[in-house]
Amino acid sequence: MTFANFTPVSKLGDVEEEVATAIAKVAYVISPRIVRLVSELNHAWKTEFETRFGSRIDPTHYLYPGSACVFPGVRRHSSEADRNLELFVYQDAAKAILDDNSFPRQLWSFVCTGKKYSRGGQHWKKSGLGKFELAHVLPHKAYELTGVSEWFEKRPPIDGLSGLFTCASNVILLPKGMSRPTDGTEGIRIAVFKRYFDLYGESHAGGFSRITLPKRLTWVDKLHWTDPVEPPDWETRVAELDNYRKAILRKLLG
Repeated sequence: MTFANFTPVSKLGDVEEEVATAIAKVAYVISPRIVRLVSELNHAWKTEFETRFGSRIDPTHYLYPGSACVFPGVRRHSSEADRNLELFVYQDAAKAILDDNSFPRQLWSFVCTGKKYSRGGQHWKKSGLGKFELAHVLPHKAYELTGVSEWFEKRPPIDGLSGLFTCASNVILLPKGMSRPTDGTEGIRIAVFKRYFDLYGESHAGGFSRITLPKRLTWVDKLHWTDPVEPPDWETRVAELDNYRKAILRKLLG
């Protein structure tokens, strides 16, 4: 083979199925029943939230119909201007509390251990969760839409739907080092999208619609995914999370 005949992209399709098969075996997602309960709690909280905090953040970015956003008002820093602002406090310039991925860990910490996540992460590490990293399925930042919008029949009216950052259905766990293919490899990312919609439908997706699988991805429907995470006392743990999130947001949003 000469260099002139070398086409790396042609080899990519050969391994997409193998990598996706491995990811499916170790990708942990939250049970649809837990996601649905978070969405119901949001629906009940929405009026009070808008009354208290509507002047500080835009609730439509977080508490849209069907939202399972765990921490409305919290989003990832996503620009150079954001990076110059302090994290974990309300920033008027951003109309949000900016975060580095700590807040999305709270759901997993409460569901898996019954305790909150603390920065520094000792409890997170001791529980075994430290062997994993977070991955977001649906894009929650405007620039992430490039290259994926064409896969959806519809997408949210807002470019960068911040509520998806801490959305219970949108934050999954993968062993450290395995999240990169879900970000940039087309076939693998589409497989993860398919898993999302098979589990949750469009109820919590903020306007993203189902995708149509490219004909070449015949293996996607054959993947064997791990069961969704749902501990026996999940309702109690979600209630504790609900109390915690309301207390911390009242403190941070004023």
